[in-house]
Amino acid sequence: MEINGRNYNFKETKNDISYNDFGVKDKKLKNIFDHFDANKDGKLSAEELDTAFKIFSDMDNTGGFSNKKLSDEEVTAGILALPKSARISVDAMKTFITRLVTINNGKNVAQDIYKQIDGISWYKNTIEKLKSINKDNVIEVWKSYSNVSKNDESLASAIDNEIKLDVEEVKIYICKPLVARAQQAGVACGDYSKFKNIDEVNKFIEFTIQRIENVENKKLVNDFKKETPFDSTDYPQYENVLSYVEKAAKSHKNNLNENQMKDITKMVVLACKKYNISEISPIIAQMLGTESGGFVFDERSMDPDLIYKGVMQVDYETCCCVLNKREPMQIGKTIYGKKSDEVYNAWHDAHFSQDEALIEKIRAKYPNPSDLYEAIKADVELGLEIGILAYKAKLSQAKGNVKEAVALYCGANYSCDFSTVPAKLDIKPKEKK
Repeated sequence: MEINGRNYNFKETKNDISYNDFGVKDKKLKNIFDHFDANKDGKLSAEELDTAFKIFSDMDNTGGFSNKKLSDEEVTAGILALPKSARISVDAMKTFITRLVTINNGKNVAQDIYKQIDGISWYKNTIEKLKSINKDNVIEVWKSYSNVSKNDESLASAIDNEIKLDVEEVKIYICKPLVARAQQAGVACGDYSKFKNIDEVNKFIEFTIQRIENVENKKLVNDFKKETPFDSTDYPQYENVLSYVEKAAKSHKNNLNENQMKDITKMVVLACKKYNISEISPIIAQMLGTESGGFVFDERSMDPDLIYKGVMQVDYETCCCVLNKREPMQIGKTIYGKKSDEVYNAWHDAHFSQDEALIEKIRAKYPNPSDLYEAIKADVELGLEIGILAYKAKLSQAKGNVKEAVALYCGANYSCDFSTVPAKLDIKPKEKK
């Protein structure tokens, strides 16, 4: 039941509640407790709570029908329906409910966790059951708990708030097996040990799960495809890219294993080949590594609004330029003293036209810049492709000069090793009429 926007579930209390469980000494609360304690044993049983709050369920008739929500007026009506001898005020009743739900939800949270792990409804040893979470079931337990949570609370928050384990213990029981699952899937993770509060942990968990599922889902799809085996010798710059990936991961102290570094290298060389810039794939790898803190693709590096600048510095304006499209609210506005339509059209026409066929495929899946922008925050490969397109536009602007294009893209002081790449590429901008 919902009372004033907060969910309550009074029927699922599995253990009796004593007044001492409320953690306060208040005569008004004690009076309410004694009233509902029908057998006067000093405890509220599940049956007594059910009976006590049935009166409020009967008041749930907003608009003439039951909506499982209680307004202030309905709570007041429920109290007025109690015997006058109860001597219960509205304010005291609200305080009583607030105290009660803290106790009750704590038990319901533990119960829900156990259901998701092995179907057992109640165990006294909470820690032992949490230890049952492992890399194979951690995502399923997390998502299943979200589906049954009574107040849209995450599993990590529930463990932290109701079961009263601290953030470090949440990391042990959820983050540790989740990172093991990520490593199994070949997904690089950030360092969760530095997070100090549950909000940061929740963001890390949600983002990591999204990345894992992206990879695992792709693997499931690929199982039905006959793909050409990858041969690194077909890519002349493969070893140079791999060497940089290894150095960057080490310098940032990121715990990437050999397979993860090879997967990142493969992703880079394949994307560069797709967009016909294989010769300068080490430069693309360097930009990708710098903007992700050493190839750790977590929320900090994927979201351009956070600590890094997003994958390859791709932001919302980049998406607009690549798709050559503006959202309705942008149309007609000015940029650099010109109408935005004219600026985007001219830039796209001059510097993206050589890849229009590939851009059209992206446009078919992500018709609006906002769609594309949200997608790149969770898909490194897509962000890398958009970044390559944007860099190629700068190459076009620089008339093929690789170093000058990096300066245009990242800034004049951006550090890159150009020793393994050609000085110029044959990138021909569309000739002006």
